[in-house]
Amino acid sequence: MRHFAQMLLAVCYVVCVSGCGPTVEEEASNRFIKSAKVTVNPGILNDYTGTYALPSGVLFKVSLEENQLMAGDPPYELLPQTTREFASNRIFAKIIFDRDDSDRVQQVNIQAAKQEMWAQRVDPASAKDPTQMVDAGGHRLRMLVSGTGGPTIIIEDGFGSSILMRSMLQAELSKFARVITYDHAGTGGSEAGPNPRHAGQIAGELRIALKNADIPTPYVMVGGSIGADYISVFAHKYPEDVAGLVWLDPTPDWEALHDWMKLNAPSRAKSFRKIYLHGISSIPDLMKHQELGRLAEWGAIEETREQARNSLPLPNIPVVQITGAAGHQTIQAASDKVKFFDSWLKINIPQAKHVLAKNSRHAIFATDSELVIDEIQLLIDSIRQKQGPITESESL
Repeated sequence: MRHFAQMLLAVCYVVCVSGCGPTVEEEASNRFIKSAKVTVNPGILNDYTGTYALPSGVLFKVSLEENQLMAGDPPYELLPQTTREFASNRIFAKIIFDRDDSDRVQQVNIQAAKQEMWAQRVDPASAKDPTQMVDAGGHRLRMLVSGTGGPTIIIEDGFGSSILMRSMLQAELSKFARVITYDHAGTGGSEAGPNPRHAGQIAGELRIALKNADIPTPYVMVGGSIGADYISVFAHKYPEDVAGLVWLDPTPDWEALHDWMKLNAPSRAKSFRKIYLHGISSIPDLMKHQELGRLAEWGAIEETREQARNSLPLPNIPVVQITGAAGHQTIQAASDKVKFFDSWLKINIPQAKHVLAKNSRHAIFATDSELVIDEIQLLIDSIRQKQGPITESESL
C-alpha cells in the first residue's frame, strides 16, 4: 500500500505542476515533456531578449546563448512551439512574446493553467530586483517581501519555485497584508541546502530565514497541493508562530482515500487505481528536467508524508481548505474527492472550513484566484478582529 501511495502522489505531482487538462493520462503524456517544434531565426530570438518585470516586481530575464533562448536565473531553456510561443520543462508554462504596433517586443505573457500574467519590458540598467538572499542556516534562500500589515502571509509552494509562479497572487494579497514568497533550497534563485529535503528540514530552514529577514509573527500560511503538508509540519513544529492555515487542494492521504473509496465507492476504486497507475509512466522523463532541490524533495517524499500524518492534531487555529471540485476525470470523481475530504476533515480537523472551488481541478491559485484571495482576506480580517492590531514591535 505504501508503494501504491507513492505512485499516486507522483501522478498528483503531474497534475499539480500543470494545473489543468483533459485527463491525467493526457497531462502525463502531452503536457510536460516539451521539445522545440519549430526553428526560429536568431534575429527574432534576439528581439525577445531583455529584462521584464512581473506583477510582483520580480524580474524575468531572457537571454540568448548560442541561438538558444534562455530565461530565469539560473537560466533554463525556452523551447519554441511557434515563432512567438515558447514552452519550458522547468516552470511548466507557456511564454508568449507580444509585439506592439511598432513591431517592438515590450511585454511577455506567461500562462500557467488558466492564469495569465503579463511582464513588462524594463531597462536592465535601472531595474532593481526586489528579492533578497536570506541566510537559512548555512545556505541562503531567495525571498520576496511585499505589502505591509500583519498577520504575515507565507505562500508555500511544495516542490517548486514560488516567487515566479505566484507573482500575481502575491501582488493581489499585498494590497491588504505583508506577503512572503520564497524559492526552496536548490530551486529558483536559492542556494542548495542539506539533505534530506523533507518537510521538517524545509520548515526549519524557512523559520530561520524568516527570523533573519525580521519578518514578524504571527503567520498565515498558504500551501497548495503537497505544500499543504509543508505548512502543516511547520505549524506542528512552531505552533506559537502560526495564526492560521489555508490549504489549496491539498494532496490527500492516499491510503486513507483508497480505503474510503473501497468502503464508499467500491465500483470506482479499481478504475481510480488504474487511471493513476497509467499516468505514472511519464514520471521518470518528467523528473529528468527538474532542479536538484526539487529532485531531493521528491526523494524525501515518504518522510514528508509521514511527518504530515504525525502533525495531527494541529494546533487549535483556524484552517481553511479550498478543494478543487471540477475533478480530474468526471463529475463523479469530483464528488468522491469532495465527500472524502468532508469526512476526513470532520475526523481530523473539526474546526476546518471546507470551501469548494467549482471552476478548479487542482491549480486553484490560478483557476479560482479570486476565491483564494477572498478566503485569505476573510481569515486575515478574522484574526485581526480577535487579536487586535498587530504592531511590528509586538511581533518581532
